[in-house]
Amino acid sequence: MSRSANPSPDNLLKLLGRFDANLADAFQQLLDEDAGRLNDDLAGLVARRNGIAHGLNEGLGAKRALELYGVALQTADWFIASLNPDAAQESLRKAPARLTGSS
Repeated sequence: MSRSANPSPDNLLKLLGRFDANLADAFQQLLDEDAGRLNDDLAGLVARRNGIAHGLNEGLGAKRALELYGVALQTADWFIASLNPDAAQESLRKAPARLTGSS
């Protein structure tokens, strides 16, 4: 199994910079919006994931878990729209039916 860097905001920016400096700049702008909320939440999500992976109890409540789920979706949506604009038609922001219990 190969290893890769954790998807922290800094590591994602470095990865994007390898493709296109404009993409990295655009992602940095997204991270900086709303006083850096996405940057902070994404960094927190990665830190919690690392803690859980190393056996720590993160004490994450349902509300915060759902907020961090939204952070993951927002980040994924941005990558999909930026790297494959044709795929952006079907946004991930609406949870799939298998997650919501609807059909």
